[in-house]
Amino acid sequence: MKFKIHYNVGDFEDCYIISGETIQDIQQKNDTEMKKRGIHFEKNNCWSEEL
Repeated sequence: MKFKIHYNVGDFEDCYIISGETIQDIQQKNDTEMKKRGIHFEKNNCWSEEL
């Protein structure tokens, strides 16, 4: 599975790609990526698309 994660923080918009075997794997990798980037946003400012 591979997902493109989009997010907005204020006027800033970015995205990154995460792949994994399960949804739980994707969620864990996403949490790690958000912490690494120092991203804090509301869930309604984040969306994903399966690639």
